Amino acid sequence: MSGIAGVLTFGPKAPEEPGLLAAMSEALAGCGPDEVHQAHCRGVAMVYRALHVSAESRRLRQPLLTRDGVLMTWDGRLDNHADLQRRLELDADPGQPDVEIIIQAYRRWGEDFVSLLIGDFALALWDSKARRLCLARDSFAGRPLFFVARRDKIFWASTMRALFATGEVMPEVDDAWVGAFIVSAEPADRSPFTSIEVVAPGEAFIVTPWSRRRRQFWTPDGDRSIRYKRDEDYEDAFRELFIDAVRCRLRASGTVFAELSGGLDSSSIVCVADRLIKEGEVEATALCTQSWVYDRAADSDEREFINLVEAHTGCRAFHILEDEYPALTGFEQLRPQVPNGYQIWPTGRRRAIELLHENQARVLLSGFAGDHLMWSQMEAPSHLADYVVQLKLGQLLRELGRWHREAAHPYPSLWWDGVLKPLWRTIRGNGSEGLKFSFAWLSEELRLRMADYAARSLDWGVGFVLPSRRMRLDAIRWVVNGQGWLDDEPEQGIQTRYPFLDRRLVEFCFAIPFEQFARPNEMRSLHRRALRGILPEQIRRRGCKRGPNEAIMRGFRREWPVIETLFADPEARVYQRGYVRRDRFLEELQKIRHGLYGDLAILTRVLQVEVWLRAMESPAAQDARRKIRCYSSYRYSTP
Repeated sequence: MSGIAGVLTFGPKAPEEPGLLAAMSEALAGCGPDEVHQAHCRGVAMVYRALHVSAESRRLRQPLLTRDGVLMTWDGRLDNHADLQRRLELDADPGQPDVEIIIQAYRRWGEDFVSLLIGDFALALWDSKARRLCLARDSFAGRPLFFVARRDKIFWASTMRALFATGEVMPEVDDAWVGAFIVSAEPADRSPFTSIEVVAPGEAFIVTPWSRRRRQFWTPDGDRSIRYKRDEDYEDAFRELFIDAVRCRLRASGTVFAELSGGLDSSSIVCVADRLIKEGEVEATALCTQSWVYDRAADSDEREFINLVEAHTGCRAFHILEDEYPALTGFEQLRPQVPNGYQIWPTGRRRAIELLHENQARVLLSGFAGDHLMWSQMEAPSHLADYVVQLKLGQLLRELGRWHREAAHPYPSLWWDGVLKPLWRTIRGNGSEGLKFSFAWLSEELRLRMADYAARSLDWGVGFVLPSRRMRLDAIRWVVNGQGWLDDEPEQGIQTRYPFLDRRLVEFCFAIPFEQFARPNEMRSLHRRALRGILPEQIRRRGCKRGPNEAIMRGFRREWPVIETLFADPEARVYQRGYVRRDRFLEELQKIRHGLYGDLAILTRVLQVEVWLRAMESPAAQDARRKIRCYSSYRYSTP
């Protein structure tokens, strides 16, 4: 990603803020190492730090200032380029820069223009005539954007580090956010710091001299339905959308990397990308794969399937051997900006980034979110509850019998997991069940607030919809919220792109019948059927994929002296701030140490939080606090 930043000052003679902008620009150097430009327009100043990943980005200079006083910076990729040209009645020119089309869309549709943009993006647009600032972010958190709102000014940037660099922001921890993070329910619309706010996915923050407001410009359409007569029609439509999602993300010069785990999602992306590159349909000219492999943690190793895809495509392949870059090694020495999952694989993460740099690659394709969109983890067919809502009781009884006969599901579990629980959750909302975490080692306050965290983090403003659709909406919302906090990536000079979070693909998958995904003895049925002939047959028909749990367990045992030192200390920050009960938590750690599986995801989040909080108390962080000037925050209204 490139880096963008800016400042808007208020008043009839709004002063310039060159020092503020310069500080943010310098802090964004890692995001955009290739070029830096800035522009000013009536009380607004913006800076753009370029990371060139495509031919277009090398031709275009930002910020873009038009003759009629529109100033814009854009960090993104517009995927519906041709469609917008048609709607705007422009010439069909594939070489027209994205930013020119976007400004034309703003002139035509005003504030509504953001809802028409499809792709990964963050943007800042200032209209000097209307005196309107728009900060916006795409629907699925493809690019980050943070801001600080005060009475006299608003300033924004692609990273929180850039905002702290101004010397005007106090890094005070938001305990509510941290508590939500620990239970895997971090909200999309707030940051880990009380002084920094977030432009949420699918949201625009609109500022005028008279108002400040958040506007949700995209939410899933819970009522939209797509129905075809034949399975083949669903397969054709999915295949076309998926191939186009990969094609859009191959808009990059030279070599592109792709994660390859051996599962359906990453394998599908690699096989489609390889075909598009070999057929010359995209800008990218070469594809390399990057895979984690394991020797000692054999239960985590997927080389059997990774090798099948490598042989099928012939792509240049790189393996990161976990034995050489072990889980958790050196995790306590990190100084993360926010707690995040990369803290569990610090040396391996560095090696993964080095591989991209060594091969002059700046784009990484990831299969992240495929499991949630295609609904891999299915306790029972939740679409059975849909028939109750639709009053199709005859079809409900037929499906109950079919799943009982063909998948050997007992009738009681079909009724409970496939009908009653989905109905209850849909009627009562996201917080009705909490987060399925009842661990005694969480503090009482945190346990009581878990359901509230769930409701707030998963709420998408979508009303009563079919139970199966509501569950999948929640799953996608959960992964979108979580993936926005991988804070080291923007400053590493790379872009990670997620084909399964393509808005058109997501909208299609939400609108079609759930029966296309869930069939007896066939998880992800549509995905498997649609990619016949593209995936190797062993991959297309494979069952569940192995995960990294064994490697993480080995990491816990290997790094036990460090972990024990951190958490045996009564002054551990997670105890002091009331997130965790010390006695119960130490008991849980001992179980992990002796090879008894617990919930590794939530345990590792506590580790991440402890290391992060200690980093916040480092001498450098304390010195930064002393230099910060105190300001009172302006709180905008949310209509």
